[in-house]
Order: sequence, then structure tokens, then C-alpha cells
Amino acid sequence: DLAASFGPGVKLQSITAEITDDPVTAGIEEKLGWLPKYYDKMLDSEAINNSRELANSLSMASFSKGE
Repeated sequence: DLAASFGPGVKLQSITAEITDDPVTAGIEEKLGWLPKYYDKMLDSEAINNSRELANSLSMASFSKGE
């Protein structure tokens, strides 16, 4: 909810993701406090479907590895 955090009319225009050789870290839930509510659904709040949208292919598990 960007409007709640940054004000009305704020939109996310892009995200950059990068694969690195850095070691895996823990605590992503502390940095992305909203992430745990997507434990059982995709980031678009829907069940997984045949959508080609990136948000329907990502869930909380996409941001964690192992325990």
C-alpha cells in the first residue's frame, strides 16, 4: 500500500533484481514486514493461476531459502 506509506498518487514504476554470489541472509520478514501475509498466496493476492503477471509467480517462498 504505497499510498499509505508515501502519500496519495505514489506508484511503483520499476524494480531491479540482481543475482549475486553473496551468502544467503535471514530476516527478510523484518525488512519487508508485509511479506508474511503472502505465505499462502501470490503477491497479487490471488491463488496461483496461468497469469503471465510476475506478481502471480512470486510468493513469500520466493524470498527465502531453506529454513
